Amino acid sequence: MIGETVSHYLVESRLGSGGMAEVYRARDTRLDRPVALKFLPAGRAGAEEARRRFMIEARSASALDHPHICTIYDIGESEDGRLFIAMAFYSGETLEARIDRGPLSARDACEIALQVASGLAEAHRHGIVHRDVKPANIMLADSGAKILDFGIAKLAGSARLTREGVAVGTIAYMAPESLQGREADARGDVWGLGALLYEMLTGRVPFSASNEAAVMRAILTRSPKPSGASPVLQSVLDRALTKEVDDRYPSMDALIADLRKVLGRTTTLHAVPTVAPSPSIAVLPFVDLSMEQDQEFFCWGMAEEILHLLSQVPGLRVASRTSSFQISPKKLDSAEIGRRLGASWLLEGSVRKSGSRIRVMVRLVDVIQDHQRWSERYDREIEDVLAIQDEISKQIVEALELTLRKAT
Repeated sequence: MIGETVSHYLVESRLGSGGMAEVYRARDTRLDRPVALKFLPAGRAGAEEARRRFMIEARSASALDHPHICTIYDIGESEDGRLFIAMAFYSGETLEARIDRGPLSARDACEIALQVASGLAEAHRHGIVHRDVKPANIMLADSGAKILDFGIAKLAGSARLTREGVAVGTIAYMAPESLQGREADARGDVWGLGALLYEMLTGRVPFSASNEAAVMRAILTRSPKPSGASPVLQSVLDRALTKEVDDRYPSMDALIADLRKVLGRTTTLHAVPTVAPSPSIAVLPFVDLSMEQDQEFFCWGMAEEILHLLSQVPGLRVASRTSSFQISPKKLDSAEIGRRLGASWLLEGSVRKSGSRIRVMVRLVDVIQDHQRWSERYDREIEDVLAIQDEISKQIVEALELTLRKAT
């Protein structure tokens, strides 16, 4: 087809092909811009189901206007009866090609996952489930990640194109419910994005085996090998790749919220400079380490006073007392506490009384980096309990302000 004109598109070169389509670079002679033309393969042009899938892709993607979804310009038919879709041409490479060169850094992987998730969330808001989220269907362009190929997308209210009980998609990225032939909703795309994020981090799919049947068994019965990611990022992967659909992220927006926390900042989800958000902190109940275990009032008072002072710091988001005081630090790690409270920093403290003296220990934990950023010890003679709480709390908050400013 090189050199041929299809409608008003001059075909210039072949970009690639697959089982469902052949893609060419062409020039729109009317608007003088490069485009990608996607054709049904010649041998499938007459297959009714293939044509219907092709039309679904055109309708699905063209209904979406989002910076991380491939833009559809036109749909037409060549003189020999081959359907084609004209779409934006992006210079760059597929995510599949990028992963072939090795794993990505955690930050790069999360940035790409965020962009893909934002595009999928937009599709879901329009009642469209992609159903084939995989690296080959993600283009890494100069303007960010672009979701391609809505060829097996499911539109809300559309007729089923496959027999009930038949799995649809690429096996290695399919959710358990899809493999079992059950109707997949947006949470199936959550699974697919979890698998994609895992592969970006490790360079391998979460479930692999010698044949498709073995891959299916692994998806249905096994857990992926550890990704080597930080605890907070691993918790995102675990929830996205939960086999029981009701335990998975309930929506793409919920996954986006946790990815933002992993990155530790708010992002516009576009490939443009982003603005860091205000830091977020949670103050946990102080622990009484005294032999007599009689300092509960002092512990609660310290945490309450610190919360009060922190809430007055401009630009600092503070988790509510109701939420943070219900957490049991002994049962949960810092990453899980931060996830539950939506906080990137945790302030933990302890109180120990001995005779007429009291010791207060505090430490600031960076949830994202999973390490202690600051700690301090305060020793005082017990005279006026409220005065001691006021004095120590003010010193703690002043030190926290300085530490958080340096960190952000």
